[in-house]
This record gives sequence, C-alpha cells and structure tokens, in this order.
Amino acid sequence: MSDEKRVMWTPKRKQEIILRLLKGESPQEIARELGLGMSTLYAWRDRFLDAGLEGLKYGGRSKALHDTEEELRQARQAIGKLTMELELHEKKVRMEEARKKSPGSSRTPRTRSK
Repeated sequence: MSDEKRVMWTPKRKQEIILRLLKGESPQEIARELGLGMSTLYAWRDRFLDAGLEGLKYGGRSKALHDTEEELRQARQAIGKLTMELELHEKKVRMEEARKKSPGSSRTPRTRSK
C-alpha cells in the first residue's frame, strides 16, 4: 500500500484542472504536476463534459441521486435503532415472564415491621 496521502479535490478545483486540459495543456504534464492518474483526469473530463460542474460533485452522481442515497442511509440507521429497541423490549418481557414463573415469585413481598 502506498504511503502517499489521498487528496480530496473540490469540484471547483477539479473544474479548474479540466479547463486547463480543455485549453490544450498536456494531460501528462497536468497529471504529473498534480500527482493524478491519467484515468482519473480523463474520468473527471468526461463527467465535466457530460454534466458540467454538477458532474464533478457527489462522485459523479446527480444531486437527486446523492440526496436519495442520503435519505436511504438515514432510514437504514433509524431501522437499526428501532430494531435494537424492539429486541431490548422483547428481552425485558421474557425476563419478566420468567421471573413470574419461577418458584417463590408468587410470594407477597415482605414488609419491614417497625
């Protein structure tokens, strides 16, 4: 595995890089200067040509798709939380039922005399 740090490029910065490419700068020189792979540079270019600046946001997906995926992630998180709460409640009910069925549980609680 490489020790190089992974750079997070903003959509605006990607746009600037792609515009350099479209103005005729050498893709090899741009890639070498910025430490990018040629495939990454060309993928950014293609997404930019297909969808403009929006194509460089959200990993090449549309904002609508990004928003839908975020909504789905939040729904899955809520389902997980509710599932855990249900399991805890069911366990509590089982423990109460077991306690009621165990010998000696029918005795009336002792009260302290003064």
